[in-house]
Amino acid sequence: MSEINWTESQEAAISVKGKKVLVSAAAGSGKSTVLTERIIRSITDPFAHGDISKKLVVTFTRASAEDLKSKIAKAVHAEVAKSPGKRYLSEQLLKLPSANIGTIHGICFSLIKNNFHVLGIPASLRIAEESEASTLKLELLNKLIDEAYMGIYTGVKDFPTLADNFIAERDEKLIDILLTLYDKIKNQPNGFTAWRDSAKSLSNFTDFGKTPFGHIICNKVLVFTDFLKKAYNRALDYFKTDEFYESACFAAYLTEYEYLCRIEECAKQYDYFATKECLENYVPTKLGKVKKENKTDEGEFYRSIRAYYTENIKAL
Repeated sequence: MSEINWTESQEAAISVKGKKVLVSAAAGSGKSTVLTERIIRSITDPFAHGDISKKLVVTFTRASAEDLKSKIAKAVHAEVAKSPGKRYLSEQLLKLPSANIGTIHGICFSLIKNNFHVLGIPASLRIAEESEASTLKLELLNKLIDEAYMGIYTGVKDFPTLADNFIAERDEKLIDILLTLYDKIKNQPNGFTAWRDSAKSLSNFTDFGKTPFGHIICNKVLVFTDFLKKAYNRALDYFKTDEFYESACFAAYLTEYEYLCRIEECAKQYDYFATKECLENYVPTKLGKVKKENKTDEGEFYRSIRAYYTENIKAL
């Protein structure tokens, strides 16, 4: 690394001493390389005699940590070859494998494992493989769902009704939703506390549509209906000018436009259950056919808008 031509800013970040250093730069600009060189210089400096065992180096991935250790070892080996009599360099090589260089998860796990006797946990503690963790999580969730259906948990009221809102299509959907929700909550600061507080706040409402969550859902529906109503208006105007599309599409588009208006009216009143019922009861109106020689780009564009309508109304 000593052969690299460092920029002025990089050299300053590497060599400055006696103060805290914050390096902020774009991706790929050499931050990791600068960090590596700073560590190498600190432990190979004949005057400083820095100790790798007293440093804490946090990386984003385990691969980065191993790469960093490899580069440090290579640099120290090179210094040992130049000055075989420098014992402190050999000591650094011996300490490097156990140095605190790793991901935040790995370093925290090391702290836990090294203090298992204080924490009252088994010394055989280990980090589960991803496949193991997924299997355990799925087994536990299935057990919790079964017990919730049986009414074992006094704090969980009317779980079957809650489940019915999610498993109209398939039973696995409830599990997918709960696992996704769990992953999102655990990655938020105070995630479970915040969600518990949100749940408590909902108890003050008798109509879900009037809750903050109901407003979000109904507003999403309103954006959807507003876009499609405008598109359907333009389509209906165009169909009036083309006898082939008018015959094949006008009546169906008018029926679906009126249905959009009903959905919009329910959503405007934040009537969640009426809006949900309208969306679930939607049945596409059959379109007529337009012969190939009578098709137009504009007419086919409006037919594609309807395909978007029929596909996304189910997703809502």
